[in-house]
Amino acid sequence: MSLYDDASLVMIPTAVKDGKLYNIKPDPNPISGELVTNGNFDTDSDWTLGTGWSIANGKLTANNASGYALQSGVFESGASKTYKISFSVSDYVSGYFTILTSGGTSQSQQFNTNGNYTIYFNSNSPSGTTLHFTYFGSFSGSIDNVSVVEVDELPADFTFDRGSNLAATRVNKSGLIEKGRENLLLQSNQFDTTWSSNGITETSGQSGYDGTNDAWLIEKSNIATRVEQSVSGSGVTTFSVYLKKGTLNFALLNLSSFNQYFDLENGTLGNESGNASLKVDSGIESVGNGWYRCYITTNQSYTIARIYPARANGDNGGTSGSIYIQDAQLEQGLVATDYIESGATTGKAGILEDLPRLDYSGGASCPSLLLEPTRSNIITYSELFYEDVNNNRFNYRVTTVENSAISPSGNLNATSLIEDSTTDTHVMRNTVSITQNLTYTFSVFAKLKSGDRYLRLCLGTANFNATFNLINKTLVGTTNAEGNIEEFENDWVRLSVTGTLTSSNYDDFDLRFINSNTNSDYYAGDGTSGFYVWGAQIEQGSYATSYIPTYGTSQTRSTDRNLVLDLSDSGVDGESVTHFFHFTNNKLLVRESSNINVRLSSNVSNLGSVRIYRSATSARRLSVVFQDINGDFSIPGANTSTDEVKILVKRNWTTKLINVFINGVKITNPTSDLFNTWHRVEIEGTGSTINIKQYAVFPTVLTDQECIELTTI
Repeated sequence: MSLYDDASLVMIPTAVKDGKLYNIKPDPNPISGELVTNGNFDTDSDWTLGTGWSIANGKLTANNASGYALQSGVFESGASKTYKISFSVSDYVSGYFTILTSGGTSQSQQFNTNGNYTIYFNSNSPSGTTLHFTYFGSFSGSIDNVSVVEVDELPADFTFDRGSNLAATRVNKSGLIEKGRENLLLQSNQFDTTWSSNGITETSGQSGYDGTNDAWLIEKSNIATRVEQSVSGSGVTTFSVYLKKGTLNFALLNLSSFNQYFDLENGTLGNESGNASLKVDSGIESVGNGWYRCYITTNQSYTIARIYPARANGDNGGTSGSIYIQDAQLEQGLVATDYIESGATTGKAGILEDLPRLDYSGGASCPSLLLEPTRSNIITYSELFYEDVNNNRFNYRVTTVENSAISPSGNLNATSLIEDSTTDTHVMRNTVSITQNLTYTFSVFAKLKSGDRYLRLCLGTANFNATFNLINKTLVGTTNAEGNIEEFENDWVRLSVTGTLTSSNYDDFDLRFINSNTNSDYYAGDGTSGFYVWGAQIEQGSYATSYIPTYGTSQTRSTDRNLVLDLSDSGVDGESVTHFFHFTNNKLLVRESSNINVRLSSNVSNLGSVRIYRSATSARRLSVVFQDINGDFSIPGANTSTDEVKILVKRNWTTKLINVFINGVKITNPTSDLFNTWHRVEIEGTGSTINIKQYAVFPTVLTDQECIELTTI
C-alpha cells in the first residue's frame, strides 16, 4: 500500500523552522497562474506606493515607510479561496511589515528578518482585490520575488514551542552535538552604526577574507583609538574578529577587563594585559590572503568589546595607521564558531528557541522528532574542568588542558584530564547543591586519551557510582546506582550514573580514575594516563536527557510541546479513522510525570480519548490507554516491549470496533460507543522523552492486512 497516497496527513520529520514542524502531506497544489504583475520589480510600475516606498534596482524598498505598497486585482472579490503568497526580504534595517488583503484577512505574522517566506491563507470572501504590504514601526528594508497563486488546499503543519533560551541541543546528521548559537553583537559587520568610533575613520567596501568586498579599513587619528560596542553579559564568552594588517602590523582585542595583542605580520599571539585570571584561551588562525581570525575567550562579567589598531606589540599608541577588519562575533562558549551575521537584532543559528529537533542519535540515517520534558543542568560550567575553587570545581592530583581535542560538538573544546605520579586518588570534582531523597543523573562525554584506566562517575558521594571501561566501551559495575553508556562519533561515549541521594550532604560529583587491574581509586599514578572530557551535566531525573550547555549559570531546557492539529481541517472527521505512529528509542525509562506524550481526542480532555504515553511509574515503555467519556478505562489498552515500535489505532464508527496493532500484531479487538471523535491530535514531551519517526492519519478504516503491513518492523 502507498502510505503517502492514501493518508490525509503524513508527518515524517524532515523540514522545520522556528515554531513550526512541516508535514509532507497535505501538499497544496497551484490551480491558477501567477496573480501578481511585476513581482520581481524589474520596472517602476504596476504598484501603488505610499510614503517611504520606492522601486529601484529590482527591489521594492522601504525607507522609514509610513504608507502602504499595494497592487490591486490580485485576489477575487467576494470569493473565498485559498492562496499561497511568497516573497523575500533583504537589506533589513528596522521596523516590520505585515500582509493585508483589501476588505479581508490581515496576516498576524510580522516580517522583520532577511529571508525567503511563504504563507498560505483563505481570503474569506474579500470585498476588495488588493494585496497590501503594511508598514509598522517605520519599516526599512527591501522586498523582492513577490508571487501569489491560488492553491487547492491549506497545508496542515504542527505549531511548536519550547522556551525562550538556546539550551536545547540535538545530534545532527553528522553525528555531532549541535547547539543553539547567538552572535551577541549588533550590526556585526557594519562598523559605522551601533559601533562607536573613538578617533577612528571607517571605510567600507574593502576586499574581505571571504572573497567579498565586505571588509572595512579602520584608520586611527589619535592614541588608543578604536571601534567599540557596549554589550553586557557574563560567563564563558568568546570574542572574535577577522583581521588583516594595513599600514600597522598589530591589533588589540579587548573584552572589558582582558586585553590581547595580535601580530598580523607573522600570525602569532602578542602580549596580554589586564586580569590574566579571567583568560580561558586566545588564538590566531590564518584564513588566507593575509587574513586571520583572532579570538579571546574569557570567564568574566563584561560590558564592552573593543578593536584597536596597534603600532607595536603591547603598544596601541600613535596617531596614525590602519588595519582591516570584518565579521565580529561575541558568543557564549570556549571557541569561535562559524560566523553569524547580525543586524538590528542579534544573529542566531543552530537549534533556536522554538525549533523542533530532528535527531540522528545512534547513527540513524533518517531523523526522528525528539521531544523531551523540562530539565535543568545544575552544573554552572559544563565545559570547564580546570580547578576553580570559587566555582566549586576541585582537581585532586590531575592536570587539565582546555581545548586539547575535538569534542562531540565537532569543535576544539574538549579538555584532557591527566593523572599525576602521586600514590593517592586522582579526582576531578564538581560540588553542587542537591535536594535530599530526589533522583539525580550525572553524565559526561568521555574518550580515552592514554593508558588503560577505568573512569568512575560518583553521584554525590563515592558510595553511589558507576565504573566504565573506555577501551571496550562497557559498564564495569555499579554501587547503589544505575549506569549507562552511549556511543557517539570518533570514539566518544556519554557516561551516566543515576541514583536517589538520601542525604543533602551528597553534593560531590566526581570523575575518579580507577586502576583497571585492582579496580581501586587509590594507586600510584604514572603521570601520563588520562581521558578527554566534555559536556558535564547533573539533572534531577531518572535518566540522562540531551545535553544542556552552561557557561556560568545553570540552564533549563523547557518542554517540547504544543504540537497540536485539528484534523477536521484536512478532511478527517475522527469517526471512522486510522492513526499510525512510528516511535524509535522507546527505551526503558521511569516517566517524568503522568502527562501525555500523544492524545487523540475531540477536545483537550482525556475523556473519550486514546493516549500513548508511559502510563505509570512502573510502565517503563510506551502504552496505549483508552479512557471513555465517563472517565472509565472500560476497554483494554496495550503495552510495548521494544526500542523500535509501530503503533496503529483504528476505529469503525458504525460497528464501534476498536483495534490496536503493535509491530505487526493485532493486540486488542473490543467494541465501544463511549468514545468521542478522534480528530484532534496533541504531541509533546511532557510525560517522558519520546522520538517519533512518522505519524500518519487515514480518513478511513484500514483493513487488518493493511494494518499488519504498515506496523511490521
